[in-house]
Amino acid sequence: MKQISEKSAAEWYLQMHTGAVDELTKKRFKEWKNASPENELAYIECEIAMTAMEALESEPLINKYKNQLPYKKIKNPGFIKHIGEKISFSKLIPAAVIASFMAIAAMLLFQQSPDLIKNIYRTDIGEQLIALLPDGSKAILNTSTELQIDYGKHHRTIYLHRGEATFSVKPDKKRPFDVIAGQRFIRAIGTRFNVFLQKDQVTVSVLEGKVSILKTSKQTLPESTLTPGLEASFHRSDASAAPITRETDLSRIEAWLNGQLEFNNWPLKKVVEEHNRYTERKILISKTLDDLEVSGVFKIGETDKLISALTSALPISAEEQHKNIILTPGKK
Repeated sequence: MKQISEKSAAEWYLQMHTGAVDELTKKRFKEWKNASPENELAYIECEIAMTAMEALESEPLINKYKNQLPYKKIKNPGFIKHIGEKISFSKLIPAAVIASFMAIAAMLLFQQSPDLIKNIYRTDIGEQLIALLPDGSKAILNTSTELQIDYGKHHRTIYLHRGEATFSVKPDKKRPFDVIAGQRFIRAIGTRFNVFLQKDQVTVSVLEGKVSILKTSKQTLPESTLTPGLEASFHRSDASAAPITRETDLSRIEAWLNGQLEFNNWPLKKVVEEHNRYTERKILISKTLDDLEVSGVFKIGETDKLISALTSALPISAEEQHKNIILTPGKK
């Protein structure tokens, strides 16, 4: 599916950036782009690759390959996706070219700084960020997230300081990929997993492959080993409490990766907490409403549609108060 999206994206790029584009072509392009998150990601990955190319354009090896590639420069690469808003894309190159370039770029970065690469990535409330890491791995940051990468010859370490991120890891047996969150190491060789750092708790969920939960980077026997469909939660600051492992519904993670909120019989209190992570416009409720159950799928950022659905389905009323919305029992 990924290869198909990348091939189609390359074809669409040529259509959208070669000569005049009529309205019918624009419409079909929009329909294709919105058809799946894979299509959207194909564009974003190209933007990341081309932005990295511009940063390294003075390198002779980059210039050698750059002159062979069908692309246009852009001034605003659009790394950050503002949730609830549309993304515009201004270029695309084929997948094979992206992969080749990223390998070259990573090699040059290590040549320039062989012992250490450090970068900080962050998002504000209501933003998502797709970051292609120096080794070709990928991190997708959710709203209000900050992480720092620490790469060297023998290690790949990510410090998750706040928020939530999904990682797609390129295999490298000589350099383990560790995410440090709270008091533990989350180790992967080649996998896709999500880490959610909350006030008192860290939750690790595995979408593909396998990860291990360790107390230290030198530990050989993991506290927990997770496979797809499993998650482990542990206290953020108390390392003495063992992780709790259980089966999990990955729909919440897949939903936010697609710009949505998905609730399956969630208590209203939890629904409100999840909504409020993504916006400055908060929903406030009285304690008597905490346990009302909610199900549905909503686009992130569309607060008014969520409120309309809640007041239609539940015995509650909504009232604007300053920039916030107050939910109270009963109909008005």
